[in-house]
Amino acid sequence: MSVHQTPPTDAPTLSLNGPTPPGPPRSSRTRTALIAAAGALTLVVLAIAAIVVVSSSHSSSQTAASQNASTLYQQKLSIGLAPVVPANQSLSSALQAVDGSKSTLNQAQIATTAAQAAVSTASGAVTILTVPSDDTTLSQQTQQALVQENGYLQGVSSTLSNPAGQSSSSLRSLATNTQAAFVPIASVAPGGSTSIGGTGNLLAWASGASAAATKKAPAAATTTTTTTTTVAPTVTPPPVSGLGQSVSYCSSGVYVNSVTTCPFAENVFVAYFDQYSANGDTFGNYAVEATSPATGDTYTDECQESADGSQIYCSHGSDLVNLTTAAIAAY
Repeated sequence: MSVHQTPPTDAPTLSLNGPTPPGPPRSSRTRTALIAAAGALTLVVLAIAAIVVVSSSHSSSQTAASQNASTLYQQKLSIGLAPVVPANQSLSSALQAVDGSKSTLNQAQIATTAAQAAVSTASGAVTILTVPSDDTTLSQQTQQALVQENGYLQGVSSTLSNPAGQSSSSLRSLATNTQAAFVPIASVAPGGSTSIGGTGNLLAWASGASAAATKKAPAAATTTTTTTTTVAPTVTPPPVSGLGQSVSYCSSGVYVNSVTTCPFAENVFVAYFDQYSANGDTFGNYAVEATSPATGDTYTDECQESADGSQIYCSHGSDLVNLTTAAIAAY
């Protein structure tokens, strides 16, 4: 009789393939996994940092390029505008010296012509420049200042030629608006606002000359009984259609409806004349920009030629500026 014995529980288990090698300790496996995860995380962080650095570098390059383009544009703009301020200062001195003598009047007219040439040169220089996106507003303000001054110089020239004419009535507001137009472009035209002056003295002379001419008119008609005197007929403004609206007379060839001011209409007249001249003295439908002295704002009026070619109608809303083509052609 044999006795059955239970093998000890800690006896090694036999396998047909041989003994199973012992695995690494659990703590060692955990450490390895953590190291691998940390390494992967480090790579991700480094990749993100590289992307941020590259993006920041690209953005900085774009910003620097934009700033360089803006700086270069403003430098060229300053060079283009350089003749304007000295010409204005010379004109202001000449206007301040006007005393009614032929020599001072001639000198003032010469200075006016020189200032007009400077503005024309500057306008050409400004137009051909490539405007960076950051300087669009500055470009528009510069062009508006030149347009405003062109109207002012036209008024000065007309007042010198005919002190009793309509231009003298709006000259002060034209000067004020021109000064204001140069304020926002002081960085490229330093001293532009203060270069406009002498208008008060010119207007004082114009007022005196007009009054003197009025006093002399009756005496001239009765100097002799043997001379045949031709009395000029009373000048009546030519009729205009006003597009069916009631319009009032401002100056030669310029009419407005009840919601439009004459100084604004005269600026529209000058702006349309510029388009007319630029297109080979050709009338047509043009968009013109003009500043209203009453509001200080600049408006774009769409101007259309009448079917019979005798009138030009300009408007940007409820306003109406009615111009005659005859006055434009004779300007």
